[in-house]
Amino acid sequence: MNDPKRMFLIKIAYWLGIGADALWAVALFSPQVFAILTGNPDFDPDLQTRLIMGMGGSLMTGWTLLLIWAVRKPIERRVVILLTASGSLWDVYCGFSRLLEREYFRYLDHS
Repeated sequence: MNDPKRMFLIKIAYWLGIGADALWAVALFSPQVFAILTGNPDFDPDLQTRLIMGMGGSLMTGWTLLLIWAVRKPIERRVVILLTASGSLWDVYCGFSRLLEREYFRYLDHS
C-alpha cells in the first residue's frame, strides 16, 4: 500500500488502541486510577477483586505489546487490529443493549 494518507489513518487506529489499552492496563493495576476512570471515588476492592484486576491488567499489557508489534507492519498484521476492533464493537453493543433494556424497563414501571 503506497497511499500515505491511508497508511497514516491505519496507524492512527493502532495508536488509539495502544493508548486505550495502556491506560486501562494501568487502571487495572492501580485501584486509584481505576476509581478515577470509572467515576467511582469510593472504589475499594477486596483481595479477590484485586487479583482479578491484576489478571486483567496482565492481559491488557500483553495486548498493548501485541498492538505495538503490529503497528510496525500494519498491513501484514491487520488481523490484530481487526480482533481489537471487533472486541470493542462487541463491548459497545453489549453496553448499549443493557442501556436500552434498563430504559425499557424503567418505561414499563412508569406506565
